[in-house]
Amino acid sequence: KLSEQKAHLEGASQARSHELLQRQRHELEERFASELQSEKAEYESRFASVLGDVEAHKAETSAAEAERARRHLEELHMLQAKVQDLQEELAASREVESLGRAADLEAWEARSGSQMAEALEESARKHQAMLQAALAEKQAE
Repeated sequence: KLSEQKAHLEGASQARSHELLQRQRHELEERFASELQSEKAEYESRFASVLGDVEAHKAETSAAEAERARRHLEELHMLQAKVQDLQEELAASREVESLGRAADLEAWEARSGSQMAEALEESARKHQAMLQAALAEKQAE
């Protein structure tokens, strides 16, 4: 009877140990699953935060690049306008220079014509004086 009781107690003890182990195993599995779920939620939250930061950075970068491109385009338009202004100034300057040369040419022609006219008048006076001297000479003969 003692050995039966001993066997029964051992069996009951083993059954309780097994039940206790099963309960502890179940509690550990639940705790592990809960911790795993908590870590998963934390990593998902971090991932979402980092992804949000990356998206915000991309948006800022795109906005900054768009602003930089807009400023470069404005600068390009200003430079094109300056080039246009300079081309117009150059054309006007060339026209003025051309007109100045024409005026200089006209003035030179006028001076040259005036000098030529004076030279012709002087020559005519000399010829007239020579003719008068020759006429006076003939009359004197």
